[in-house]
Amino acid sequence: MISNEDFFSKILKAGNVTEPELRELVEKKKKSLGYLITDDVAIRLVARDLGLMASTDLQFNRDLKIEDLVPSMRNVSIIVTVDRVLAVKEFKRKDGRVGKVGRVMVKDDTGSSILVLWDDKTNSVHELKTGTRILIRSGYTKIGLNGFLEIHLGEKGRIEIVEKVTGSTIMYKGRIWKVFDAIEFEKKDGNKGKMVSFLLKTDKESLRVLVWNPTESLIESLIEGSYVEIREGDLRKNSRGEAELHVNDGKNIVINTEDVVQTDMDKNKLSEIKPGMENLTIEGTVESELFYGETYNGKKFAKLILRDDQTALPLIFWNDKADLVKTIARPGSKLYVNGCYSKVGVNGLEIVASKWSKIRVK
Repeated sequence: MISNEDFFSKILKAGNVTEPELRELVEKKKKSLGYLITDDVAIRLVARDLGLMASTDLQFNRDLKIEDLVPSMRNVSIIVTVDRVLAVKEFKRKDGRVGKVGRVMVKDDTGSSILVLWDDKTNSVHELKTGTRILIRSGYTKIGLNGFLEIHLGEKGRIEIVEKVTGSTIMYKGRIWKVFDAIEFEKKDGNKGKMVSFLLKTDKESLRVLVWNPTESLIESLIEGSYVEIREGDLRKNSRGEAELHVNDGKNIVINTEDVVQTDMDKNKLSEIKPGMENLTIEGTVESELFYGETYNGKKFAKLILRDDQTALPLIFWNDKADLVKTIARPGSKLYVNGCYSKVGVNGLEIVASKWSKIRVK
């Protein structure tokens, strides 16, 4: 059923199509986009296909909202509020020229999206702060590499400030809830790099934050329970579809180590663990000798049996974590591991320590 009959009638009048034909076009448009759009949006897309978007007879009865957006829309004009300003990055094109891309998280009362600006358009980013209301003109939509719906500002697109805000920008603020061990890795140029991650708990959500090449002083200041503010980062989805915040400059993280609360670090009982659980914190007694080996492609792994109370489960470690547990874990040891996940292996349920898990013998 078409919800905007007045607009529907105007298309009939201007488009030289019959009512059954127009209703069929609207239904086909919705079906082609997986029924992810409302009738109102489908009508507008059909109007565009019929070449009627510029007609003065076609006036929309309501503003476009983020919930109406689907991939491959063109000439998108929408009013949104800046939620978070992400990083502006430079990159090298295939022809050797240097380009720039900037990303801004935007929202309205129906949802959120990512605004993407290219090259000279990125100059607008410095004017934007959290809370700024903007009008995006002549954008287009697509799904980005991180899986989020994006609004891109094309060559003819522009941003207009509707309402400014004052004060400094804070992207996220909350408490450092869990800190994971720093890991080292080899960069493409052969040099060593380092990454540390922590779980940020805000009033609304929990989010993993990854800090690349942190200073030793920053690592030392990552105290569980501390208040933290993050001023800039890059929001991405990991291989499991979970949102992560990547911070390339530790100066964008401000930690108040004098404002610390006791964190609720409840441990997961092995008897209550089911397949597919994330961010597990477990503690138990090593019941078996540790098995250490390598896969056919050279990946190191270690496996042991961990028991708490009446339940025992296999615990798997890979690469650097396998080397670490090989040196510290013995039968009878009390082992603490956080940041692990559960899955069904060849022999049933098992727990796997992630690359950033914290492993301790108590």
